Amino acid sequence: MENLYMTLKDEGSDNEIKIYGDDQDIEIEYGFPEWGEAEEDGTQENLEPFFVFNGETYWLADFINLTIPEGIFGKAGFDGALAWTYFSGMLVKITYSVGEHVRVYTYCS
Repeated sequence: MENLYMTLKDEGSDNEIKIYGDDQDIEIEYGFPEWGEAEEDGTQENLEPFFVFNGETYWLADFINLTIPEGIFGKAGFDGALAWTYFSGMLVKITYSVGEHVRVYTYCS
């Protein structure tokens, strides 16, 4: 994922945040996370949404909800954020064009 998608400028700062991605739709799946609790009959009460990106599984519950667009990423139209460091992380947009999908982006400043 090396395509520069956009550059954001933080208000009141000279800092630029570069966002990389290619608008590829990745299917959202539902499964049983390791941290979920099974019911007595061996099934789980609730399936959790996840997606697989570059061979890694990401649970949507691990992302901060950005649907109230007050921050810099929410204002730019992203639905969720997962920080790797103070300066980098992953962003997602959830799409419903054909089924449930997620578009994945990375950011760094």
